[in-house]
Amino acid sequence: MITSLFRSDQIEDTIKRFAIATQRRINIAFRFRNALHAFLRDVERAQWEDPPVKILAVDTSEIISAVNYGSSNFSAFTFGGLLSDAPQRNNPGTADGDRSRLAEEIELKTLDRLILQHLLEGRTDRFLLLDDHADEVMIIRNALMRDHQKHREMVESALLENFGGFTIEHLERVRSWIQGNREDALREEWHRFRRHFLPNWRDSMRDTLNKNTKSLNSIDDLISNAKYVFTRPQSAGDHSLVSALARQHRIDFDWTRYESYTERQDVQKHYGDICDIVDQVAVSIRKKRPQDLVDQAARRDAHAFAQMHLLNCFFHEERINARVELVTRSPTLHDIIAALPPGHIRVTLRHPLLMPDIYRFDAEALAAIGGVLQRVDGLIRPYMDDVAIDAGENAKFKQNLSSIEDEKDLLKQVATAARQAIPLLRDVLTVQQGLEQSQSSFKTIIRETVTIDADPSAEEENLIQEKIKDIFEILSRGLRERSDPFSSSAIRDLADQNKKLIAFERRRTFAQDDTFSVRLLYFSSNVDSQKSDSDVSSKKPVENCRPIPELRYAVRPVGPAFGRLFHLYSESIAKFLEEKRREIPDNDTILNGYSPTEVPLRVDFVLDQLDISIDKLREKEKGSNAEKSKADADEIVYHLGATLLACLAFASRRKFETAINIASTILHHIIEQMRRGSLPYDAGNLRRYLAYRELFLFRHYCERCVAMDEYFSTRRSFNDSKGAVPKNFARAQRDLDFAAFMSEAAERCHSGYSKFVDVPPAGASHFKDFRLRLTHTASMIDQYLILAMATKEIPPESDWLKLEFEAMRSRLDIWTAAGLVKESVTDAFYAREQVKLLKSGESAAHNSITRRYFAHIEARALQNALTIFMIFMTFRIAPEMHRLWHVRRTPSPERILVFRDWKEWWERYKELRKDYGFSMRIADITDRFLKCLEEIETMRNQRNSMEKTNSEHKYFLGKLYDDLGKYTKEGGGEETFVKIMATQIRKRTQELIEPI
Repeated sequence: MITSLFRSDQIEDTIKRFAIATQRRINIAFRFRNALHAFLRDVERAQWEDPPVKILAVDTSEIISAVNYGSSNFSAFTFGGLLSDAPQRNNPGTADGDRSRLAEEIELKTLDRLILQHLLEGRTDRFLLLDDHADEVMIIRNALMRDHQKHREMVESALLENFGGFTIEHLERVRSWIQGNREDALREEWHRFRRHFLPNWRDSMRDTLNKNTKSLNSIDDLISNAKYVFTRPQSAGDHSLVSALARQHRIDFDWTRYESYTERQDVQKHYGDICDIVDQVAVSIRKKRPQDLVDQAARRDAHAFAQMHLLNCFFHEERINARVELVTRSPTLHDIIAALPPGHIRVTLRHPLLMPDIYRFDAEALAAIGGVLQRVDGLIRPYMDDVAIDAGENAKFKQNLSSIEDEKDLLKQVATAARQAIPLLRDVLTVQQGLEQSQSSFKTIIRETVTIDADPSAEEENLIQEKIKDIFEILSRGLRERSDPFSSSAIRDLADQNKKLIAFERRRTFAQDDTFSVRLLYFSSNVDSQKSDSDVSSKKPVENCRPIPELRYAVRPVGPAFGRLFHLYSESIAKFLEEKRREIPDNDTILNGYSPTEVPLRVDFVLDQLDISIDKLREKEKGSNAEKSKADADEIVYHLGATLLACLAFASRRKFETAINIASTILHHIIEQMRRGSLPYDAGNLRRYLAYRELFLFRHYCERCVAMDEYFSTRRSFNDSKGAVPKNFARAQRDLDFAAFMSEAAERCHSGYSKFVDVPPAGASHFKDFRLRLTHTASMIDQYLILAMATKEIPPESDWLKLEFEAMRSRLDIWTAAGLVKESVTDAFYAREQVKLLKSGESAAHNSITRRYFAHIEARALQNALTIFMIFMTFRIAPEMHRLWHVRRTPSPERILVFRDWKEWWERYKELRKDYGFSMRIADITDRFLKCLEEIETMRNQRNSMEKTNSEHKYFLGKLYDDLGKYTKEGGGEETFVKIMATQIRKRTQELIEPI
C-alpha cells in the first residue's frame, strides 16, 4: 500500500500556520530570512567539487513584473516594504527625506528591472516555464488584450461621435492645419479643436490606452524573445528542456524513462498529495478577487509545485546532477513553502533580489557575496531566534498588547539590518549587468525607471504633438473601418497579434515534424479529375454540384480529440490542400465518393499558410483602391481559412483554450461591426461571411469541449461549478447564434437584400447548413448528459410542491429530448433525399463527393438520435423505457416514445459507415450497446426456459460491461464524451447484472 506524503494532522497544522503567517506583520521578516537562507545554501553548493546544474523555473509573478510593473510588484520585491520603507530614513516627512526616499525607490526599481531583464532574456541558460505557468502566461495575455480592446473601443467611441460626415482627407487637412502652428498658436488651435469636436475627451483615456498597448506589446515581445524551455522531449527542438540540458551541460535526460516514472502509482499518489495540500492552503486565503479565479490560480500553483517535486525526485533517482528551483516574489508562495512540513517536498523557492547567482560570477566571487550576506543574517538572527509563528505563540501574541508594540520595534531592527544588503547587491549586480548585457538594454531600463528633467515649455509642445499624433491615428483608423469594416489593414493588425501567440503555443504543443490528419471533400468547380467508369472518355469539364454555393473544400480532423466538419471557401487554401492530396499514392481513385480521402498535414506547413496570408494582406495595401477592394475579398478569406486550419491543428491536441484565443482575436472585429450594425451586404463580402461562420462554429465546438472538460475533470456537482460550465455553454450558444447570423448575412449578399428587408432565417434559401441543427442537438446532448449525471436532492413526500416541480422538470426533459430526436430523424430523412436526387440525372457520376457530404450529414443526424436513446437507457429519465433491458417484460411501442424505430436508425447508421468508410468516435460503443439490446430482444421473443434465459441475459450484459472497459481508460485523465458514456453505461449494466 502506498502511504500518503502528508498525515492529516500535518495538513491541518500547515493550514493553521499559513493563516497565522498572513495575519502577522513580522512574517515579512521571516520571508526575507528564508530567501536569504535559500541563497546561502546555493552558495554552499557552488563550492562543491561537482556542483549541481541549477534549472531556474520562473513564476508568472516575475513575468507580470516585467510586462506591467506596478506598486504591488515593487512591494513584493522589497518584501512588503521591509527594504524600502525602513523607519530609520533621515528626516522623514521633510522635502529632503522625500527626495531621499524617492531616490532609494528608483535605485531599487532599477535593480529589479535589471534582474528581470537578465533572468528572462540575458542569461545563456534558458529558464524553465512549467506547464501551468505557461497557461497562466496566456491567461495574462488574454486579459491584457481584452483590456486593450475595451479601452480602444471606448476611446474610438469618444472620438468619433462628432465626425459623422468626415472623410480621411478632411481629417488630414485639419491635422496639418493644427500641427502647422507653434508654441502658443499650437496650444490655442488644439484647445479650440478639442472644445468643438472632442467635448467628452479626457487625456486619461489616451494615457490608459497607451499603457494597455505598451503592456500588450511587452508580453508579446517577451513570449517572442525570452529564453525559455518547456518540459518537452528532444523532438520539440530548442525549447525543449531535454535539448537544453544536453546542449549546455551534456546531461542525458532520458524522456522515455521520465514518462515511465511519472506513470508510477507511488509518483502519481505523491503528486496528488502535493496538489491537494498546496491547493487547500492557497485557497484558504480570501483575497479581493472572485473565488473562482482564486481557485484556478491555487490549482495552477499546486500543479507547478508538484511538477517541480516530480522533476527533482526523478533527477535524484536517476543520479542526474541537476535541480529545479522556482524564482518568485509572490508572498503567498513563500508563505506556503514555509508553512509546509519540512523535508517532505523537494521544492526550493528563490526570491529575485537574493539570487546574484544568475550572473556569471565565479565560485570565489559568489562566496564573497555570500560572506557579506551571511553577516547580514548574523545581524538579523538575534532579533528573530525567539519569535515563532505557530498556533500556541499566536494565541499568546494576541492576548498581550505589549507584544504587538514589541513586534513593531523588532521589525524596525530587522529592517535596519536587512537593508545592509542593498548597497552590496545594487553595486555588484549593476556592474555585472553592464559587463554581461548590451549597452542598449542597460540604457532602456534606466530610461524607463529614471525621469530626466527637461525644459517645461518644450516638453508641453512635445506632449501636445504626441497627443495630436495619437488621436488623429485613432480617428483615421475609425473612419477607415467605418467606410470599409473589412479592410486588409484592420484584419492584418489582428493577425499580427495572433502570430506571437501561435509561435509561443506552437513551441510547447508540437514537435518539429508533427502532423495531424484530416479527411477532405473536394468540391472542385471543374471535375475532370473525378471521372467514374461511365465517362472515362469525357474530356469536357462538368460543373460539380456543391451543397452550399462558393464551397471549395470540406475538411474534418481525424482522431479522438476533435472531429468536426468544416467548410473552406478560399481558392488559395483549396490549392494548398489539393497539393497535399495529390502527394498521396493512388490519388486518382480516392475521389469516388465512397473511400475517405485522408491527408496528413504537417503543422509547419499549415502555420506557414497563416504567415503567407498575413504577408499578402500587407502587400495588397500598396495597390489602388479598386485593387485593394478585390484583394480584400480574396486575401481576407484566405487568411480566415488559414486561421481555421491553424485552429484545427491545436484542437487536434486538445488545446482548446489556445484555439479559442486564436479564433477570438480575429472574430472580435466582426462582432464589433455586428454590434454597431455596420455590416456591408455587397456581393464581394459573401465568402467573407461564410468564412467567418466557420470560425464561429469552430469556437462553439471548442467552448463546449472546455465546458465538458471543466465539469468532469474537477468532479464536482453542477451547482458547485462556480459558474464556469454554464458560462462556457452560454458562449457556445452565442457563437452558434453568430454562425446563423453569418448565414443570413451571406443570404443578403447573394440575393441583393438590404439590411432592412427580411431574409430567410439562418440563410435557409441558398445557404441552408444542416450542421447548425446538428450542432444545436449535440449541444443539448452535452448539457443533457450533465443534468442526468448531476445528483439531485430528493424532496420529502410531504413536500408536494417540490415533488410536483421535479415531476414537471422531468417531463420537460423528456419533452425536449423527444423534440430533438424528431428534428434529428427529420434532418436524416432530408439528407437522404438529397443523396437520392444527386444519384439521378445526367451529372450523377460527377456528384459523388456531394453525395458523400450529405451521407455524412445523415449519419451525424442518426448518431444524435441514437445518443439520446442511449442516455435514456442509461439514466432513469423515462422508467418505462427500461423494459428494453429486461427479458420477461415486453415494452409496447407507445411506451418507448419516439425511440420505437431505434433498430431502423441503427441499421441505416451502420450501412452508411460501411458504404462510405465514415469514422465516428462514438460508433463502437453505440454498436456494442445496441447489439446487447438486440440480443435481449431476441431472447425475449424466443421464450426459452427461465434458467437458460437468465444465463444468456447475464452473459450479454457482462459482455457489454467487459467490452466497454477499455473505453473508460482511454485518453488518460481526459474525460472525453466516449469515456464518460462508457463509464455510465457500465455502471448501469452492473446494476442490471446484480439481481440476475
